[in-house]
Amino acid sequence: MNTCFRGIICFCLAGCLGLCLSVQAGDLQRDIQNYKLSQSHYLKAKQAFSDNKYELMRRELEKCIAQFAGHDGAHYLMAQLLYQEGIYPQANEHILTAKSCFHDMVELRAVARTELHDRLRTRRHALEEKMALYQAEMARAGSADSVALSGVISKIRNEISDIDRQLQETFTEPKELPAGYCFVHGNILLKQGDVAGAHDQYMETIRLEPTRVEAYNNLAHIYYTKGNYKVALAILQRALASHLTVNPEFLAEVKNKAGGQLE
Repeated sequence: MNTCFRGIICFCLAGCLGLCLSVQAGDLQRDIQNYKLSQSHYLKAKQAFSDNKYELMRRELEKCIAQFAGHDGAHYLMAQLLYQEGIYPQANEHILTAKSCFHDMVELRAVARTELHDRLRTRRHALEEKMALYQAEMARAGSADSVALSGVISKIRNEISDIDRQLQETFTEPKELPAGYCFVHGNILLKQGDVAGAHDQYMETIRLEPTRVEAYNNLAHIYYTKGNYKVALAILQRALASHLTVNPEFLAEVKNKAGGQLE
């Protein structure tokens, strides 16, 4: 662990956000437990966001962050909510927190998944032993009892099959930031007047997710507003070469302006 889980995160929605100072190694289990408890609030917030229920979204995100301040996804959603409300400084704090905590969350989720697999294997072993006992009893039982025992054994087999399915599921944690984090960060920085910072975030978004057409469009618009029409056109053409759909009116306008810059 390097940032978010080495410290006690002090979070204040009014604008104070401090990160990670000194947590003992034994607190990892507590972090895992708090993360699990926070997930229900996070999922409710995601659904509220989809349903445009922003006050509910805010309440659930506040609960999520209060339960587990290192939840990168919650800070990511809060950044988007604050961006929509035009509260850009706080939005920037939350997206920075999301990015800072992301890699620690990868590690935490990996540990939690390992623990889950250990519990599943323990449960599977107990079920196998129980099934062996029932099978031995069924061999000694009469026909009527055998039918009942057969039903019990069938249920145990189904549970074992479900455990096997869970154990065989493969899940690879992303090694790099989600492109959306960089895209949202770029939008926030642009609203704050940090054009260079926004440019870098859009470039990183495209590197991480080459099909994110909004990043191409915003990046092209930065160059367009600077009067560098040829570069803006090159960016849009790169998007088109990737089979993405750009705004045709903006493309036509950029082409027209770029024509006057041709040597």
